[in-house]
Amino acid sequence: MLEDENHPQWKDPDFLNLWNEALGEHFDAGVRVTQATLKKIEGILQRVQECREETKQDSFIKASKAAVDERFWKLGWGWKGKDDLRTLINTLRVQNQDLKNMRDQREASRKTWVRKPREPKSYSDSDVMLAHLLAVREVSKTLHDSLTGMSACSCHDINLRLQFDINETLEAILDPKLASPILQARSSLPTIIRIARFRLIVTKEDKDDGSTSQPIRNCSGTCMVITSVLQAGESNTGVLQLKRRMSVESQNHGLPRKRVRFADNQVVETSSPWAAVISDGAGSEEERVLHLEPELETKRLKVTSKGNSQPATSDGGAVEQSEIMVATPPSDLVANSTIPRVSMSPSSVAEIDNLCSLMQKLVLESPGNRCLGQIKSRDTARRHFIYCNQPGVLRTPRVSLETILDEMTLVRDDRLRISLTLSKSLLHLGSYSGSFFQEQWRSRDIFFFQGLQNPSLTDTVGEPYIVPIFGKAPDSLEAKPEPSDEIPPSPARSEQLFSLALTFIEIGFGKRLWKIPSPFKIPGEAGSIEEFMKAKTILDSKLLEREMGVEFANVVKRCFYCDFGIDEDDLCKKELQEVFYTKVVAPLEGYLARHLGGFALG
Repeated sequence: MLEDENHPQWKDPDFLNLWNEALGEHFDAGVRVTQATLKKIEGILQRVQECREETKQDSFIKASKAAVDERFWKLGWGWKGKDDLRTLINTLRVQNQDLKNMRDQREASRKTWVRKPREPKSYSDSDVMLAHLLAVREVSKTLHDSLTGMSACSCHDINLRLQFDINETLEAILDPKLASPILQARSSLPTIIRIARFRLIVTKEDKDDGSTSQPIRNCSGTCMVITSVLQAGESNTGVLQLKRRMSVESQNHGLPRKRVRFADNQVVETSSPWAAVISDGAGSEEERVLHLEPELETKRLKVTSKGNSQPATSDGGAVEQSEIMVATPPSDLVANSTIPRVSMSPSSVAEIDNLCSLMQKLVLESPGNRCLGQIKSRDTARRHFIYCNQPGVLRTPRVSLETILDEMTLVRDDRLRISLTLSKSLLHLGSYSGSFFQEQWRSRDIFFFQGLQNPSLTDTVGEPYIVPIFGKAPDSLEAKPEPSDEIPPSPARSEQLFSLALTFIEIGFGKRLWKIPSPFKIPGEAGSIEEFMKAKTILDSKLLEREMGVEFANVVKRCFYCDFGIDEDDLCKKELQEVFYTKVVAPLEGYLARHLGGFALG
């Protein structure tokens, strides 16, 4: 009866009512589905039989059986598939959580071991930084003149470290003789540095092989520190103590300003949290305000200045009180064994006029961390004391930047850091006649002592050094050019900036100039004209933009063409120094800060 839809029982009304009451509509639906399935199975089996008879192969039977099994699996999934699906979802959820925990642990371990790169110090006031650079420039100029006055030495070289930051400037004051208002547009602040320190390594090269053109020089080195001190007797500056500290915010221009009341009841407005007032000495009615901003690690002070000639009322007007602390700057220097103190009178220290005799003296005794003497200075306002900064002589190789470019791959951190160091150093060590930088210096004249440097993720080569020439022929230490009867003039507007641009190009590509591919081939490695043409083709090809970015390439082009929007090409002139800092040093400093910031976040 179930197989025959036309059976008489299906037409009996009483039987149908009894059937529906006993089994219901769901059973009917199941029966119909079963019937339909059986019919499909019969059809499939019939086709399988036909295929077997035609092909005599069993593959169709297997496929048909799989199709039948799939039909029955779909039919049964409605009853038990939900539980299996829930079990599968829970299993996937647990495994996904395990994977997330493993990833978090791996990231935590990386953060634990990866050293966070040192970020360069940023300066909100470019005039302040420029004032420091120019102040150090004046100190380095007197030091260079003093070293030039020493007896010539052919067996020792002075390797001066190019400072990345002016960390050695511990105190700065306003020069009373050069005072000018701070509010002058784009004018550097006239400042002098009371104490500045220059780190250097005095080397004696191993010349047993008789060669003077080795790319890597093994030498004996002695680390020293020259401390340049402004003599107190030469300055008429007097510092007045603060009587009461009071901070307020000015309503002018929306800028935070502090109002400080001094011992003579005068009130001075400043935006610096540190302030002091100085006068030109006893009997002088004119006073100027010194604004100092210290930094925690090095106690380095930023300086700005502002004229103060009008007394203010005691109430100071309608202002809003704030809680900003104003204090006097610390008087003592940082206690550090590697930074000697100047605690002796200049008259009690012997003068040094010969470098060889000084080094022979070090061989016979262990100086420790004491003053070895003072360099005979032509400037009576300053004394240059020299200290030994290590217990003994070090054996270390000295490698030029040119050699590093040939043998190493500089990461972008090193490229930007070295470029910034060179630009700053050129401003305060090479922007005067007869400076520490030669007239036509190149990457072969910049050196590194990698044996004295602990490498890090962002500093793999260490601090750069330069070997100044005092009374010697201005030839490179590594490659002496062939003598020529007639040397053509250089096409560069400024030799110092041209040298800086060539070095920037080499640093940007990580290769020597003659190894950088360019659209036009210039045969041979020759003089400044060929260097100019080679560098020009590289800049015109836009290859440097692809390698280091547009910002870096624009800085290089400004230096290469000496194109700063002014009719001046002498770096010794103050106008070019100011615009050089604004358009070269400051952009490089910001570029490096953003790069290191992105690296730290990554």
